[in-house]
Amino acid sequence: MGRSVYTGTGRTAEEIMMDEIAAALHRDPVQFRLDTLKEEKAKACLRWVRDTGSWGRSMVAGTAQGVAVNTEHRSAVACLVEIDLRGTEPRVTKAVLAFDAGIPMNPSGLEQQMLGGLNDGISATSRAGLVRPAWRPRPAPSPTRTRGPPTPTRATSRSTTKGARPCLPTRSPSTGSR
Repeated sequence: MGRSVYTGTGRTAEEIMMDEIAAALHRDPVQFRLDTLKEEKAKACLRWVRDTGSWGRSMVAGTAQGVAVNTEHRSAVACLVEIDLRGTEPRVTKAVLAFDAGIPMNPSGLEQQMLGGLNDGISATSRAGLVRPAWRPRPAPSPTRTRGPPTPTRATSRSTTKGARPCLPTRSPSTGSR
């Protein structure tokens, strides 16, 4: 959600746990977050992506929606992502972002920072091993290797957001200001 040493993996892991807790409590992940968030900015961003991204809509088998929210440095950001798992690798088909960072000195730079955070989150969940979904099997142990760490496998690099167009609000969800 944000781009720093801690935020990329730390917040992503915390948001995965929020989904796990919501599922264990048989709660909607968005409503669970809205009920537990303290900052109104974050709630406003989350409501905006929920409504704009059509959270909870009927999805084709093999596709899904995910949501995340973060507050940091007096700002808030929320993201809704749709993913297609029907191919050999997952593909992000839609991303909706909302952020409230007050009045930015460089609006274009802020937008680029948010899109970079989105790419970091996609990478952390699909490539960096933070989550190991069913579509990503564990590498088989090498029969010739008897000890030592496993040989790292080479990950292919390609954009998972190709063709996806994030929806960025032109006004702050919580204040209505630019």
